Amino acid sequence: SNIYCGSLWKKPFILLSEKPDSDFLCEYNINCYPLCHCCDFDACDCEMRCPYNCTCYHDLPWQTNIVDCTSRHLSNVPFMLPMDATSAYLDGNVFRNLSSHSFIGRSRLRELYLNNSNIYYIDNSTFNGLIDLIVLHIEGNYLTILNGHEFLHLGTLQELYLNDNRLETIANTTFKDLMMLRILHLHNNHIVTIDTDIFANNVALLQLTLMENPWSCNCEFLQNFWPWVLSNTELVKDLRGLQCFWNQSEPGQLLINANSTECPGHSTSLIPYWTPGIIIQNYFILIVSLGASLLLIIIISIVLYCHRDVLRIWIYAKCGVRFFDKTEDDSNKQYDAFVSYSSHDENFVIRELVPRLEEGNLSYKLCLHYRDFPLGICIAETIIRSIEASRRTVMVLSESYIKSEWCRLEFKTAHHQVLQDRKKRLIVIIYGDIAQDDLDPDLRLYLRTNTYVKWGDPLFWEKLRYAMPDIKRVDIKRKTRTDHKTYAKPKDQD
Repeated sequence: SNIYCGSLWKKPFILLSEKPDSDFLCEYNINCYPLCHCCDFDACDCEMRCPYNCTCYHDLPWQTNIVDCTSRHLSNVPFMLPMDATSAYLDGNVFRNLSSHSFIGRSRLRELYLNNSNIYYIDNSTFNGLIDLIVLHIEGNYLTILNGHEFLHLGTLQELYLNDNRLETIANTTFKDLMMLRILHLHNNHIVTIDTDIFANNVALLQLTLMENPWSCNCEFLQNFWPWVLSNTELVKDLRGLQCFWNQSEPGQLLINANSTECPGHSTSLIPYWTPGIIIQNYFILIVSLGASLLLIIIISIVLYCHRDVLRIWIYAKCGVRFFDKTEDDSNKQYDAFVSYSSHDENFVIRELVPRLEEGNLSYKLCLHYRDFPLGICIAETIIRSIEASRRTVMVLSESYIKSEWCRLEFKTAHHQVLQDRKKRLIVIIYGDIAQDDLDPDLRLYLRTNTYVKWGDPLFWEKLRYAMPDIKRVDIKRKTRTDHKTYAKPKDQD
């Protein structure tokens, strides 16, 4: 489990168990696919023949095909480079000149290393046919000029390394075909001036290096170049190291520290860009402002989250609007709420609770023991039917309620309906002090995992109405149902 392994191509050592299958490679010299019929001939595209003095590797399904010709003193790109090669390491050789169509037909090549190979010139269409190329390393050579034809038709290229050459001139059309280019290294060359429009087509560019070039201190050049750099600070990773030179030999100063007075006649247009103190100050103010705003938003969000229930209740009490609560489609039920209580608490229910809920702008239709239970029908069955016919069950929980068998049945029925419907239909009102040890286990668990309303709370009525179902507001008070023919009232059992 602690065995590490690595590869020969600059990849870090990782656990053997985490190594992808594509990294397990086998060396080969010649391979001919079973369906290939030209393996007996010298020119055969489907025969994989490793170039002389090179080493080749492949994975099991031949999705990875690596050709390693590093530092083999090659003066030309190997003619027998396998057509299905996916990575070619040709670095450290002495090519001097890359001729046209050197890689024609290598349509699967994704990585090409030509760095440190004494290359002075790249001919037209050198990379023609590399339709899948993603990474191209040409750093560490002796290139002095790019005429614009070198990287034609490399539409998939994402990384191009041209640093550590002797580039002096780069044509404006050099990178125009590289629409997917993400990384471009141009540092440590001999570039004096450059037209920033050269990068106009590289819309995917994320990283550009420009330092260690003798940039001109000419005001005409800097007037366009430096503002462009400052407007692309996320792109130009080494802008703080950019330095200009007066005559390509005498260094001037870091551009980030340059003074607009050194460019007489251009101070007006350069001042906004050439005063780093103002830039830093503005960035500092912006960062502090954004940080303070973000901190304030976080604090307000935390406070609102901690008091979200009170906030929702207040908004509902003032505006009648519920936030983040789904409206239940149960308006077809006969009652808005069934009131479950002990007969010992009847005075509180009749004098305090019922009048406030049945009268006023919000008038609820309640089901009560003494008023709505028909006489002569099984009490247990009536309780179950009444709870099922109600949108909510309001339970007045007290010491007397805990000791009542009928009340326990009412809670069990309401709790069963909550579990069955997966909706918060049970509203618990704590009336008086209650000993936790006397509670039914299901009731104790319900109180721990759900909110309840306590009599005496300053927001008691607001919280209770928020827990009740939505009803239409009326202007005329609903009459209490005192004209029922017969009433029944279950007696509490000890």
